[in-house]
Amino acid sequence: MDVAKVLKDSWQAVLDSGVPEEFREVAFNRAVDLYGYAPTVQSPIVPPPPPPPGGSAGSSGGSSSGSSGTTHSSKSDNDFYQTMSNATGISEDALLRLIDIHDGAPRIALKASQLPRAAAKAQKVVSLLIILARHYFNDENEVALSYCLAECKRLGCLNNNFKRDVGRIPDLMLVGTGNNTTAKVREPLVKSCAGTLKKLGVNVD
Repeated sequence: MDVAKVLKDSWQAVLDSGVPEEFREVAFNRAVDLYGYAPTVQSPIVPPPPPPPGGSAGSSGGSSSGSSGTTHSSKSDNDFYQTMSNATGISEDALLRLIDIHDGAPRIALKASQLPRAAAKAQKVVSLLIILARHYFNDENEVALSYCLAECKRLGCLNNNFKRDVGRIPDLMLVGTGNNTTAKVREPLVKSCAGTLKKLGVNVD
């Protein structure tokens, strides 16, 4: 047996195969085995699997559960309706008719034609619902009045007396001035809101 020739041929086979340098020792021993000489105890060459696209080896390849870009803290829709109903006494069915969740924020589900015809009453209904909905869905204890104003504008019930009318909602406290005005959500407002909505002609049962 020409051992030198076997070793030389085996090494040349490794070089010709283009095996990466870190696997050449294993490949060389395997080549000697394949030439029919003494078997080796080395394992066959098993190249490492390529990493999954867009991720590192060992990752599951699934999307991460990181932030979606929404910074507010919010409940699921079902939790929101149940929590607000329990706190305010407004039935869940009524809340489903009155409030919708759109793009991660509450808005009025009613059409403009379903609001009170008088702008003052309509602005109170819209603002009271938005203030309380943002409190229970977004965990906001002070709600920027600009949200209410924007919703009144969308529904076509906004007028020049907006702040005065909203300020007359029973148990509602407004703080700040101009664009920085906020509505504070306190227990008296929560307790009286169902009765206030009824007086404004809204079915809360």
